[in-house]
Amino acid sequence: MSSITYKLVFEGKIAGGQTAEDVKRNLISLFKSNARQIERLFSNPPVVIKREINHATALKYQKAFEKAGALCRIVQDKKAQEPALSVVAADTADSNAPEENRMICPMCNHEQEVVEECIQCGTVIRKYFEKEKNPPVPMPTTAPSHARPRSTKSHSKVLWVSAALIILLLLYFTLNREENSSQITHGPGMVAPYTPEQETIVSGEQFPYKDYQITPLATFQLEARVLSIKRYRSGRESDLSPVDLALGWGPMSDETVLEEIQIRQSNRFYHWRVKHLPIPRKEIEQNSANMHIIPANQEIRKVLKNIRKGHVVEIEGYLVKVNAEDGWWWQSSLTRKDTGGGACEVVWVEEMEIK
Repeated sequence: MSSITYKLVFEGKIAGGQTAEDVKRNLISLFKSNARQIERLFSNPPVVIKREINHATALKYQKAFEKAGALCRIVQDKKAQEPALSVVAADTADSNAPEENRMICPMCNHEQEVVEECIQCGTVIRKYFEKEKNPPVPMPTTAPSHARPRSTKSHSKVLWVSAALIILLLLYFTLNREENSSQITHGPGMVAPYTPEQETIVSGEQFPYKDYQITPLATFQLEARVLSIKRYRSGRESDLSPVDLALGWGPMSDETVLEEIQIRQSNRFYHWRVKHLPIPRKEIEQNSANMHIIPANQEIRKVLKNIRKGHVVEIEGYLVKVNAEDGWWWQSSLTRKDTGGGACEVVWVEEMEIK
């Protein structure tokens, strides 16, 4: 478990439009306390209300006090602080990209931001144009008269290299298949009927994680079906968010719907394809999402290792923005209605359970 804890501090400040007496009465009513206990908060501020709690708990207490009119600060508990580890992290596309940064896929004509791989059909754009520019040259059926026969040693070397490449490719595809193998089935019907719940945090206080500063943008809770799993072992993202989960809820948790949809993940995106739409396109887009999972502690990492396609999971945490000292940042989408670059959720996960 993470040993970084926080404390909630009241410095005597109250919300505008209220008097100290109003706030005291609100606090007595809210927390069922006696007047003497509440009076101590105002007699000699600053006062530490709670200490050695996680950030989620600190935010809940902070909101409760704000509702009563008392303004509190969340402060990292220095006694519980760990030294930061040296790690690298990753980036995603900005959803407000200018028009000149957009393109049309030459294979399927899908308009999108400039990417290496089409988010609709999966075509690798560079390879497509290289193939168009340099079509394969037919090989002669017989060797030219000036060609010298290849030595047995060179021929053996080519065979060994070819065999090694085949083995590596088989290993790669095997590892990727394992992530979504042994699918859990539930039968017809929605297994996660409710939409995610979130509440905007107006001025979330940053907290450190490894070499980064994380700012909560919204509280986030959901119950969803795992549509696909993708583990990342390279790139700046991998140490910060080693796993992406494509998750579905509502109609996108219904097995009869999902049987008609092909789903895959690559390059931190989630892609889907259908021959015939089983439900309207908008329902597919608004009831599923690709989520970059940032585990808050080792317990969450253990749960992630056991997740399989088809599992129903419960997640609680925050949608966040991550900042690095070199100016890099990574920000979560705050709506389920967007698509394309920047539409993924960056989720700081503090609670996770496989149902």
